[in-house]
Amino acid sequence: MKTFLDILKKQDWWLNTTILFFFFAPLSRAYISFYAVFFPILWLVLRPKKLDVRFSSESKKLFYILLVFSVWQALSLLWTNELNLKLGVQNFLYYTYWLCIPLIALRVPFAKVNYIIWAYLLGMMVSEVISYGIYFELWNVGNTAG
Repeated sequence: MKTFLDILKKQDWWLNTTILFFFFAPLSRAYISFYAVFFPILWLVLRPKKLDVRFSSESKKLFYILLVFSVWQALSLLWTNELNLKLGVQNFLYYTYWLCIPLIALRVPFAKVNYIIWAYLLGMMVSEVISYGIYFELWNVGNTAG
C-alpha cells in the first residue's frame, strides 16, 4: 500500500507550490509569509535523493550570505530588550521569504521557469485589475460608502 509521502513524491508538488507562490506574491503578503514556513518544511519532506546543484560559486556565496544574515537576525533577538523585540521579530519575518529563493532554484527545472514567470505576471495583472478597480470605484471593498 502506498503511503501519503509516496504519493506526494510522485507528483510534482514542488513545481505546483512554486507556481502558486509566485502567483500570489503580488497579491498577498500573508501568503508569502505562509510559504516562508511551508517551503523549508516541504524541502525537508520531499528532498531529493540526489541533489541537482546548478549553482555557480557566486550563487552559493549569495545563499550563504542570506543564511548568515538570517541566523544573525535570529541571534540578535536573544539580546534585544522587551520594547524592541516585537520590531525585531517583524523584521526577521519580513526577510525570511528570501531564504525560499535558493530552495526554489534548487528544485525547479530550468525548462519550467517560464511557467513560474507567467504565474507571476498573471498575479501582477490580477493585482493591477483589483487596484485600478478600487481606485476608479468600479467596485467597493469593505465598509466603504458609495
